[in-house]
Amino acid sequence: MVREYLKGRRCGACKEYFRGEKAFSAYLSQRAKKCYRRYFHYYERWVANHKSKEKALAYLNVIKTEKLEQLRELLEHFGLKAPEFGFLAEAWEQIVECRRVLKWSYVYGYYMPEEASSKTKLFEYLQGEAELALERLHDCAENTIKRYSKGLEHEFDAIRTELVDRTPSTRFFFANFVNGVSNIVVWIGKLEWRLIIMSREMR
Repeated sequence: MVREYLKGRRCGACKEYFRGEKAFSAYLSQRAKKCYRRYFHYYERWVANHKSKEKALAYLNVIKTEKLEQLRELLEHFGLKAPEFGFLAEAWEQIVECRRVLKWSYVYGYYMPEEASSKTKLFEYLQGEAELALERLHDCAENTIKRYSKGLEHEFDAIRTELVDRTPSTRFFFANFVNGVSNIVVWIGKLEWRLIIMSREMR
C-alpha cells in the first residue's frame, strides 16, 4: 500500500491521492496527531469515570459502616426518631453502577467506526443525557450527607424525597442509554457486513 501512495495511486480506505514521499509523510503525521488526540480524549474520560467510580464505591462503604450510624446519633441527639436511611445507600449503589457503565461506554465510543457518524452523534447524545442525570444524582447524594452533618434535620423529608425521586430516574436514563447502545451495535454490525460485501465486490 505504501508503494501505491508513493506512485500517486488512490488509497482504497480514504480515497485520497498522494504524490511523493513528502505528501505521504505529512498525511501520516496529521493522521497520527488526530488519532492521538482522539485516543487521549476517550482515555481521559475513561480514567475520570474509573476514579469517580472508585471514590463512590469507597464512599458507599463508609456510608454503610460509619455515616449511617453518625446520622442516627445526630437525629437522636435532637430528640428525633431515626428513620431508615436505606435510600441513601441505594442512591450510592446506583452512582457506582452508573459510573461503571459510563467508564466502559468511552471504550465503546472510541472503537465506533468513523463511517457511522449519525450513530456516533446519537451515541454521544445518549451518553451526555445519562451523564447529566448521573451528575444530578451525585450532587443530590453528596448534599444529603452535608446537610445532615450540619444539623439540618428539619429538611429531611424534602431531601429524602428528592433523592428517592432522582435514583430511579437516573436508573431509567441509564437503561435507555444501554438500550440505545445495543441498537447502535446491531446497526453497526449490519454496516460492517455491508462494507465487507462491497469490498469483495470491488475486487
